[in-house]
Amino acid sequence: MLWSTNGWHWKEESASALPLDFGVPFTLQNNPVVGVSWYEAACVPSWLTRKYRLAGWLPERWRVALPSEPEWEMAARGAASLPRKVEPVCIQKMSMVKQGRSKNNSMAARTFPWGDDFEVDRANVHETRIESPQTLGCFPGGISPIGAEEMAGNVWEWTRSPYKTYPYTWADEEWEDPIRTDRRSVRGGSFILGLRRAHCAARAWGESDSPYYSVGFRLVLLSFSGEE
Repeated sequence: MLWSTNGWHWKEESASALPLDFGVPFTLQNNPVVGVSWYEAACVPSWLTRKYRLAGWLPERWRVALPSEPEWEMAARGAASLPRKVEPVCIQKMSMVKQGRSKNNSMAARTFPWGDDFEVDRANVHETRIESPQTLGCFPGGISPIGAEEMAGNVWEWTRSPYKTYPYTWADEEWEDPIRTDRRSVRGGSFILGLRRAHCAARAWGESDSPYYSVGFRLVLLSFSGEE
């Protein structure tokens, strides 16, 4: 199912019950999920949004989603201002989340999530010589300014944005078309590629209906207004 302003859309011919099985270590339960197409990854936030709302955990003005490219990049670099203290969010208490005090982000244009200089112990990339996905948390030195881990390396991550000229302008009506069927942008680099493809601005693409052994996804919580 794909989230759109017009309701729910289903890409039946590209759907499968389980991720494509690439074998160990890609199927280890504590590693990032890979082997899912963009369509399949897009099903997860739609399902979770409904589930969390039925459970009373998610306020109506919030939804779960794949990140857009700008949202992904902000998570990797941090915005112009940053929270003074990063704390995990309990989704059952979303209605109680408040914006705390902030500080200036002196490195808003940083090259990597941790800064401008590459260090081999901060990301799972080709130079690290692991040559497979790793469990989240193996590279605590690579954490982003807002507390997101593995934003560089490990596996590429699907975004909900079509692959086109970047950055987008808000006047472009197709900058985030939810029902396009062509290539979708992936971000973050992976274990098979070098540091040149793992920096905050690096981008690539995948065919929407194709699963890959080096592409996974992460989710974001979005607030919105108006009709769904």
